[in-house]
Amino acid sequence: MLDVLTPSSRELLLHMPTSDLLRPIADAVRDDPGDSRTLADWASFLGVSARTITRAFNAETGTSFARWIAAVRAQHAVALLTQGWEVDVVAEEVGYRSASAFGVAFRRTTGLTPGAFRAR
Repeated sequence: MLDVLTPSSRELLLHMPTSDLLRPIADAVRDDPGDSRTLADWASFLGVSARTITRAFNAETGTSFARWIAAVRAQHAVALLTQGWEVDVVAEEVGYRSASAFGVAFRRTTGLTPGAFRAR
């Protein structure tokens, strides 16, 4: 959303994976951005190596598994912050253990702290 209004060097627009391998991950994380499964968890669940998922994410989305997850979480967080949710509640909703960890990740992804984003 921010990238459309004001071009940013930090992209929130994501390439959605479409392969049969990555679709379960994409669907689960979009449905619940707080899903805490790690790359290793997904690899075990899907019966493939973590390296296979890593290569597939890079090939299909142009980014890593971790950055893709962070961007999905940031997109969801933007929507919640826009609706006036408190930062600590948003942090929990999108899968962070603390508001400070969420703030660091949000800033890394968007270039703004959650508070600065809300002030805009």
